[in-house]
Formats: sequence, C-alpha cells, structure tokens
Amino acid sequence: MLDNILDLRPFQTSYPHFIAFLSFHIRKLKPQEKIKIFYHPLQKEKLWKWSQETGNKILWKNNNYAEVIRGKGHHGICLTEKISFYAWGIKLHLREFLINILDKYPQFLINFVSLKEGLRSINQLKALIKDSEGLVLPSPREIEGYCGFAVGFYSLPTAKKFFFTAIEKGYGVETLFKGKTFEIILKSWEVNSNEIKNF
Repeated sequence: MLDNILDLRPFQTSYPHFIAFLSFHIRKLKPQEKIKIFYHPLQKEKLWKWSQETGNKILWKNNNYAEVIRGKGHHGICLTEKISFYAWGIKLHLREFLINILDKYPQFLINFVSLKEGLRSINQLKALIKDSEGLVLPSPREIEGYCGFAVGFYSLPTAKKFFFTAIEKGYGVETLFKGKTFEIILKSWEVNSNEIKNF
C-alpha cells in the first residue's frame, strides 16, 4: 500500500483474496478515514456486497477507481438482526471470559472479512471446528478494530486446515494469527493453490 492507495486488480476475481486484502487495510483506519482503490470491473459486485455487510462505504468514481470510507461496523439492519447480533456478542464474550479464567484460550485464531462471511464459513465448515475442538470467540480489537468474531484452534495444523479449506471453497477468511500476541501467520491473499494442495 502506498499513500492509502490499494490496487486490487492483480487479484482478478480470486475470492476471498482481493476482499481480504482490502479488509485487512481498512481495519487499520479510524471511522471516516478512506483508502483509494483500483479494482477490476468484475470485482465490483463482491466489493459492493462486502461494503453492505461491513458498513464501510464505497464511492464509485469510474470503472476501475473508487474510494472506500471506514465505517463503524455492521450491527444488523433491522431490529431483529440488531438484537440477535448483541445477544450473540454477549454469549461469545461470556465464553471468552470463562476460557480465560480456565487458562484455555486458543493459541491460534482466524478472522473473517465480514460477520456474514464468518457465519457462512462456520456453518459450512462446522464439522472441521467440532473435530478440531475449535471455538467461536470475539475477535481481538487489536485485529478487528471493532466488534467481530473469530474461530480459535489449539494447534497450528488444525487452524491451517480450516483456513486452507475455507479459501479453497471460497469463504471469506482474512488472516490466521496467534491468539495472545496477534502475530499474523497467514494472510489469505498470499496463499496460493499449491500451498493448499501440498498441505
């Protein structure tokens, strides 16, 4: 990234790579700060959908240039969604509190490009989470910026298995990082098909 300018075009339509790349950088901004992006026209629909799911605003300038303004996060559109969002958040924070007391916080966490993509990933890959004793937890603010959630694992191989499977199936994972130090181990936009195949 140079002077808050991102070029998403090299990723073509590879999903979640170009969205994860943008999401990772937009999380570093404060509300109302912006990033300028160059995008491929075939990426536009996914970019628009992501903006609706995250509360980030996109100002379309022309067929390959736009500005993305950092929002305050997405907490649901209607009252039912908002209630569900906050109720689930309370449940996850209670779980986090309990596992911290028991000193069983997962060593590795995976976050997502949006809440909806996280839910989609978790619903579709719930067998992987259960088999690996994975936990759904609030994502640390140091990574997320605002409220969000992550999937935690106790071993790196099981975390990588979930991460690579999600990318292969086109689910919006963003990064795999250490749970306590927030050190990033893998970024989804840097993962290639050979790395997944050889895992």
